[in-house]
Amino acid sequence: MKKIIKVSLILLLIVNSIMIYFFDNNYDFFGIFDYEDFVAIFDILIAIILILATKNYKLPKNSFKGWIIFFMILCFLSSLQSHLLFEQSILDGIIVQKELISICILYFPLSKIIHNNLYEKEKLLKLLDTFAIIQLTLFITQYLLSSSVSFLTVHTAKRYGDIRYYFNPILLDFFLIRNLDNFLNKKGSKSKAIIFMALVLFEVMVVQKYRLTSIALIIVVVFGLIISKTNTIKKFGYLVTGTIFTTFMLNTRIVQDLISEVTIKNKTFTYSIRSVGRRLYLNMVKKHPLLGGGYPKTETALNAAGLNNNIIFSDNGIFGFMYIYGLVGIIWFITLWFKLLKNGYAILKKNNSVLYLLFPLFFVMTSINELHWYWQHGFIIFILFLVLFEKEMNQVK
Repeated sequence: MKKIIKVSLILLLIVNSIMIYFFDNNYDFFGIFDYEDFVAIFDILIAIILILATKNYKLPKNSFKGWIIFFMILCFLSSLQSHLLFEQSILDGIIVQKELISICILYFPLSKIIHNNLYEKEKLLKLLDTFAIIQLTLFITQYLLSSSVSFLTVHTAKRYGDIRYYFNPILLDFFLIRNLDNFLNKKGSKSKAIIFMALVLFEVMVVQKYRLTSIALIIVVVFGLIISKTNTIKKFGYLVTGTIFTTFMLNTRIVQDLISEVTIKNKTFTYSIRSVGRRLYLNMVKKHPLLGGGYPKTETALNAAGLNNNIIFSDNGIFGFMYIYGLVGIIWFITLWFKLLKNGYAILKKNNSVLYLLFPLFFVMTSINELHWYWQHGFIIFILFLVLFEKEMNQVK
């Protein structure tokens, strides 16, 4: 059974974090289903295999089961809301959220697997490290070869006169914070941890040019150095290093650009369109506070959400999430993150691991514009983080 579990986890990460960059989302298999359909079907098949393999095992007592079940209910309610407001088929609303629902189903066997040591927590962490390194290699190589060859399928644009790639950085964000945790707790080579953190920052700042993500990662690193349980001399050294690092990063173009956008009256197009989008989303929630506008699929529903005016959900962070799921969805988000931050702090106090506090804190800092744990195949990494969090949370209690 352990071999089946190991192969299943590897295949899940290949399909959800690597292959997505080799196939266009609209790529048709046999003219029947596209790649997103394939991912959802594959995830459900793996879920069935793992459910059968773990049927005799129990979920941890202190788990996220309630939030996952409620999120699936939210997916149905958002489909119902789009039907009520825009006469969109309820089935259409559910189908467009198929990947989210399939990964929610996966949560239950994955939680049992990690809780019952059918696949050890440390092995899963190392597996995530491996796939993060694969992503780093692919993303940076594609950027370096951008002028001559394009071997990854991903949306691109221009920023600062250079190409910009829109990969989902959630696994790399996790990898950076994990290496910070390793560095602070002397797990493995410190120089190796520093190199990996630097490579992730290079990828996020240069390859993808994510401004808010870059600043949040810098803050996370500095904050992690300050709050870690180290002796006074080391902490002072970290503080000096963090100050120098922050000063240097504040003078980079990407950070200066975001600061200017927030403080200067002449706003960029990106900032302006986001402001318009947020007003649109808030107006919808004012009219329909509980469930918002629902998850759009049809042209009528999509246009009501501003698609015809270049307003995109994934550019508007928690505001887009609120439009889809209403205030009920925001309550789900707030209660889940309260549990994560509260228990993440307890884990920090118990064993000095900053990973379980800083990763959810990072998402709070970026939520105004970005929701990488939700969009663009990022949900699988978030669910894997939750099952790791459960294991750590139950170990320290």
